[in-house]
Amino acid sequence: MFYKIYSLLPKKLKYFLRNKVNNSNLTTESYNNYRKNKIVSNFGVVDLIIYANNFCNAHCGFCDVTRVDYETQTALGIGRPLVGSPVYMKTELFKKIIDDPLFQDKKISVNFLMTEPLLSKNIGEMLSLSKSKNFINKITTNGFLLEKRAEAIYDKIDHLQVSIDGPQDLHDSIRGKNFFARAIQGIKVIKNLNSKVLLEINVTITSVNYLRLFELLKYLDNIKDNNNNNVEIAEVRFQFIDFVSEKMSEEQSKHFPTIPQSVSTIDDVDYLDIDIDKLYDELEKIRLYKSKNIKKITSKPKMNDKKMLQKHFDKNGPTLGLNNKCHTPYTQIAVNTSGSVYWHMRCFNNYVLGNINIKPLKEIWIDEKAKHFREQFEKSDLCFPACTRCCGLMETHAIKG
Repeated sequence: MFYKIYSLLPKKLKYFLRNKVNNSNLTTESYNNYRKNKIVSNFGVVDLIIYANNFCNAHCGFCDVTRVDYETQTALGIGRPLVGSPVYMKTELFKKIIDDPLFQDKKISVNFLMTEPLLSKNIGEMLSLSKSKNFINKITTNGFLLEKRAEAIYDKIDHLQVSIDGPQDLHDSIRGKNFFARAIQGIKVIKNLNSKVLLEINVTITSVNYLRLFELLKYLDNIKDNNNNNVEIAEVRFQFIDFVSEKMSEEQSKHFPTIPQSVSTIDDVDYLDIDIDKLYDELEKIRLYKSKNIKKITSKPKMNDKKMLQKHFDKNGPTLGLNNKCHTPYTQIAVNTSGSVYWHMRCFNNYVLGNINIKPLKEIWIDEKAKHFREQFEKSDLCFPACTRCCGLMETHAIKG
């Protein structure tokens, strides 16, 4: 009865109660059980992740894709589904995916997310097929090819998420030469062609860029299009870097040996080496900033005190308050260029659920491998030891807007 009443409460009152439950072990346990039961009972796919291709034109040191060894056919992390798979997803395979009975009579969100979707020359065709199903289309991109692909995609996308790491000099040092200028120009072109597209900018916070977040925010808030009009941005999201540490990986293998997860593969830079006081000051400047053309400024997860910031970058990976339940295995599915099926581009990519060329997605969704994963996941209260720093676990919180 309590849970039914809670579900009917206004959003602000729910938020107030969530904060209060942290003061009581009994209420915290009760609320966590409520969240777990809600996720498990709301079983049904709503998000489809598409690997449009298996390579990227950027060279980000904090990304596993740059660590794929095509000569030895080995990889770790999010690079695993790229090994041995076709370079591009064929239009025929994409059509087979969205025609699957799993999506019958459903309005799902299709996110062209991996690896850099705008490298695919057939991206316009795939978007058109998805739109013909009345699905919601989203592209997540580094923006380098936005202007080049603009005519093919502008009227077929509902959401556009562009990854930008900092001001021009910093962004280009991370991604590659001219990546910043081309991403900004592409954003202007798309917004000129389709002012209704929901534009999101995602900023990954690392030790490399954390002192220049506010500088970037001010720049983004003052972008003018090619007609000297303000460019409206639906959301700027500051997302703390995902990682799997050695400790987290060891705990995963120890307690859930049938579902291991490898350590994040990054370059020699320690992306977690952050001065918490300075980061807190940077976030405070963002919180106090009055944006003109950015509708919403968010962080993922919520980081409103120094203790929480310190905890996030702890390589032991303790859970962060209520960021301890993930719904991905109950609501989402991902397919790579060979038709192999996973939960998401980040989630346990050595755990292949099946292949759509062998079995329909509707069967894979409830097959033995999927069932086994969910059973183990529920034993861990919907948060494996290797999950605690994954974006899929984190709630997005408004800083402004």
